[in-house]
Amino acid sequence: MRKAKSREAIDTAKKSLAEIQSKLNDEEWHPKTPEMEATKPVSVGDTVYLRENNLRGTVLSISEKSNEIEILAGHVKLKVGLNSVEKVAGGAKAASRQINKETMPGLKAVPPQLDLRGKRADEVEVALDSYLNDAALSNLNEVLIIHGIATGTVLRIARDFLAAHPLVKSFRSGNKGEGGEGTTVVRL
Repeated sequence: MRKAKSREAIDTAKKSLAEIQSKLNDEEWHPKTPEMEATKPVSVGDTVYLRENNLRGTVLSISEKSNEIEILAGHVKLKVGLNSVEKVAGGAKAASRQINKETMPGLKAVPPQLDLRGKRADEVEVALDSYLNDAALSNLNEVLIIHGIATGTVLRIARDFLAAHPLVKSFRSGNKGEGGEGTTVVRL
């Protein structure tokens, strides 16, 4: 009797799992992307879809030399590889109809500060770049980067990176109430 009950429970669990798996494979669970024109090359003024970011934008310029294109996505200009975008069929009007709110990434809440203390030197630039991009998309005008003083390595890497970053208007050391030399205040 115990074996029969165990087999019944296993069979019931397998049936439930199969039902759930078939529901997950249904089209309803997969995000819809705009129809793409694979045959025509991308040109200036075209609307393109950025697969990695799930965004659409308008092509501003194309550099065949470096195989990159400049795209305006909302208020942000991006330079991406030509192979990371797809041309949207029907242009901007079709793109706005095809991409609905469910497929557009939601703006995540970005804190007004980034703490880099304890990061390794090779992690600093990646974390800082990602944070600055998210902060700019969230319309933050000023952010605080906490890097500490210690040996000064993270401070130097962060400030060198900030000096060359296109989203940074200016930066300065933190005031006494902001963390002093252990912080950098960045204007975007």
